[in-house]
Amino acid sequence: MLQACFDKHEALVGVAWNELAEHQIDVVYDRWQDLPEAQRLTIERVFEDAEELANEDGLKVLIEEAQFHGLDLAAELEQFPNYRDKALHVSLNYPRVFEVAGTINRAHSLPQRYWLRRGGMPAEQPDVSPEGIGRFRDAISAYFRQTQGRGHRCTVDPYLRVNRYHHFFAYPDDYADTYLGHDEDGQFIRRPQRPAFEVIFIFDWTLASCSPLHLGEGQGVRAW
Repeated sequence: MLQACFDKHEALVGVAWNELAEHQIDVVYDRWQDLPEAQRLTIERVFEDAEELANEDGLKVLIEEAQFHGLDLAAELEQFPNYRDKALHVSLNYPRVFEVAGTINRAHSLPQRYWLRRGGMPAEQPDVSPEGIGRFRDAISAYFRQTQGRGHRCTVDPYLRVNRYHHFFAYPDDYADTYLGHDEDGQFIRRPQRPAFEVIFIFDWTLASCSPLHLGEGQGVRAW
């Protein structure tokens, strides 16, 4: 599985994988750390994202999301001996399923203190047309501008789950900040940035309830 992952990103070319014993991890690790930064970080993100889904709950989300895309992964993943291999296999072969499943999994992994439930919503499918999403985006942006002085720009991504649960992932602009780090040439830089923060809404139209979620310690929870 590691070989497949590195081969997909055209990394670690020349490693004699068939000659490596299972415990010879230092060979792979050292070659990975010596890669150019862009390749090294890309593979690092793949491993981190796969680790988040490498458990029973993560596997369920992967299989459910695959069904939404018309794929039956349950039988296909039986051949792999552990959760990490299963998650990496989906990452390599079904990147869109993997991406959406990771997003959904993060939302449902939030502690209960981040949930705020609201009833009395219309018992009907929400308007997820480009125009409807645009109005929702503008309303979120206006709220944060007026109450907190941030959120001047906002992006909203909708996802439908099992034809019942509508997930809306909103990314308003946060307060301006300064990035401290190194650029691609290894030079230390201070770069102005305006990161986004994440607000998640889950709407069950069959129960007419809405659960806004707010990611991040200290951000607070707001309902619309």
